[in-house]
Amino acid sequence: TMLENHFTKFIVWYRWVDKSGFAQFKDQAFTSVPSLVKKFIAPVVARKIGKGLYNEGTGRLSEAEILQLAKKDLDAVSNYLGGREYFFGEQPSMIDAVIFATIGNVILSNIEIPLRELAYKYDNLVSHSNRMMQRYFADIQ
Repeated sequence: TMLENHFTKFIVWYRWVDKSGFAQFKDQAFTSVPSLVKKFIAPVVARKIGKGLYNEGTGRLSEAEILQLAKKDLDAVSNYLGGREYFFGEQPSMIDAVIFATIGNVILSNIEIPLRELAYKYDNLVSHSNRMMQRYFADIQ
């Protein structure tokens, strides 16, 4: 899908390749790892992921290109959702779960990255993410 082929890779790029995003994300990704080990392991993992992204193409894009493509993805999803609460009616469906797992992952994250700022410009996607979080994960908010 569009989200798997583009948007998810942009999330990975911002969390593992972008210096600011990685600085915030590594502490969350390696919470159970001793700090000395984290200091050496996290950069190795980040380089490996960065190399993979480069080899498949995303890592060759500039940040401006990534944000431009992410905007197209968000535009498409936002336009399809429109003013509805869920994509196919009054009850969530599998597509709502997929959208929540990807776009909600950015919107509800505490990692301050330009991709998150971009996603917050889509009120209906922010509302959808909050609605899904409340419905399925209210006990962990």
